[in-house]
Amino acid sequence: MSGLTNAQIQAIRDSWDLVLPNKKQLGVDFFLQFFADNPQYQDLFSKLKGMSASELKTSPKLRAHATLVFHSLTALVQNLDDPDCLVQLITKIATDHHPRGIRLEHYQNLGKTLLAFFEDKLGKKFDPMTRNAWEAVLTAIVTVVRQTTNE
Repeated sequence: MSGLTNAQIQAIRDSWDLVLPNKKQLGVDFFLQFFADNPQYQDLFSKLKGMSASELKTSPKLRAHATLVFHSLTALVQNLDDPDCLVQLITKIATDHHPRGIRLEHYQNLGKTLLAFFEDKLGKKFDPMTRNAWEAVLTAIVTVVRQTTNE
């Protein structure tokens, strides 16, 4: 599925390992950035609809969702060397989210925010090789979502 090299897989895992110790707060920070970049997307989350940025910062509902998303990302990162499993994980995510109105463009924009987020939070540790590796896996994820949802 991904066609990633061992070096790319390791770069992704190393960068993700830097996120994991503070994943709950960083998950919230990520979604705050995602909604700042794409304010219209917040309305797709019925439990978060209408909340201000300051309310979102302390929302247990956002913390819970961000935690689940980061757990899913952890599963994807852990299975980069098992393409068949990786495809199944992505397919499940796409299948679960499609009925809620989550479309291909949402995944594409999520990827853009994720890259900017890593750049901001990881600084120099998010080097060009690591960025290219994440870009490759995000492109592969979008490809599987496209195939799953027929978009």
